[in-house]
Amino acid sequence: MVYLRMRQVRLKLVVKIPILALGILGIAFVTINVLHLYHCSITFDINSYENVTYLLRKSNSHPLPGGDLLPEVDYKTLVNINFTFTTFNLICENTTPLLLILVHSAPKNFAKRIVIRETWGKSEENVKILFLLGTTDDIKIEKTLQQENYAHNDLLRGNFLDSYKNLTYKHLMGLKYVIYHCSQAKYILKVDDDVCVNLPTLKNFLIRDLSPYGATNLLMCNVVRNYKALRSYRTKWRVTREEYKEKFYPPFCLGWCILYSPDVVLRIYAEAQRTRFFWVDDVFVTGVLVSKLDSIIHTDISPLTLSLMEILHPDKCRPFLFGRADMSESGIRSLWKDIQDNPVPQSVSNRLITGSYRGRST
Repeated sequence: MVYLRMRQVRLKLVVKIPILALGILGIAFVTINVLHLYHCSITFDINSYENVTYLLRKSNSHPLPGGDLLPEVDYKTLVNINFTFTTFNLICENTTPLLLILVHSAPKNFAKRIVIRETWGKSEENVKILFLLGTTDDIKIEKTLQQENYAHNDLLRGNFLDSYKNLTYKHLMGLKYVIYHCSQAKYILKVDDDVCVNLPTLKNFLIRDLSPYGATNLLMCNVVRNYKALRSYRTKWRVTREEYKEKFYPPFCLGWCILYSPDVVLRIYAEAQRTRFFWVDDVFVTGVLVSKLDSIIHTDISPLTLSLMEILHPDKCRPFLFGRADMSESGIRSLWKDIQDNPVPQSVSNRLITGSYRGRST
């Protein structure tokens, strides 16, 4: 662990690692460059980047995965329930989006969805957005949701009750949609409806720092390691030993911002369909399932997310991709204004590892 306090510190590490590219013949070599320029005091763990295995596509020559690889009955099931989409929009038809954004929302969160549509979720070239919800027993809310979807055509809903313990279904519903109806998207972003996305900078990051053609084996997020399963009756996250018997969870993503490549979406989803259901969605989807899959390594994106202090003082903050979770509607509007008032950085790779590849293109 390296703790940096100086105003500006430059750190460079170059490592060559042979890796086997998923789904292609031959071995590619990745040169990993760690180049950080810090303007704020942060804690950075060099060791967390030792096993980066994602590959950047160099062309559109390889088809992306789709639902034809899954059993015919798969479309109507979701882990352990019979499933159907109750509200559905084909937003990727006849397009090849750079980015599909899946926003987890609750039926009653009308104001949060309005804010997103009026700020970072406005219509943007090569970007598609859907709000993911379950069902509600509130007749008034249900009627308003129907009107909302009629006006915006951006809701995706499934036949499960929208509740905290059904978030795993919501997460996997989004992955199902990607596989069957938007597998051509180059990247998939899952976020919560209380997060501000710096979309102009994120697009540059995907196109310039990663690849406009997409990637494979990509799973970027704020990574949690060595986290104990909570057994106390005092917490809503209590898990019984019958639900999860191990003492520690495997490494997993904080669910408020996760960036996937489509092949990772397919592999995680397929594994979920044959794995026992677990209601803690972050742990299940990006921890338990990922731990069963070879070659997928979490890449920590926390250097590109804002701290609370930086949100309170945006004039002093560094280039970023995501605000923090649990932002208020006014906080998102304020941060979005700051984003619009500042130039878009051409690259933010000095804050993350970037890979340069030799060998066969993917």
